[in-house]
Amino acid sequence: MGACSGDVDFPCQFDPWVSRTAARCQEETGCKTNGWLEVGMDDDGCVVEIGMDEPNDEIVACLVAEFGAVRCPCTAGRTIYFFGLGNAGVCPDDRPPPG
Repeated sequence: MGACSGDVDFPCQFDPWVSRTAARCQEETGCKTNGWLEVGMDDDGCVVEIGMDEPNDEIVACLVAEFGAVRCPCTAGRTIYFFGLGNAGVCPDDRPPPG
């Protein structure tokens, strides 16, 4: 997956980390990814598997860049994230109106 640097790069909060990373990558790649993401971590605190039912090269590259670069003090585990359905390349504008 990557270098999986450091002895401990951050305290382990595996599920929230995966969710934040997936949401950030979704936005950075134009909100076009749909379906499910499954991420597996090994006992050494490194992500060892990324599975998607509707992958695209851009989001996979974004996920690998984050997940392959850090290590956390977690035990082995898996988590899932749902990107949604019908994402067609337009990110929702959740910001409040100016003023």
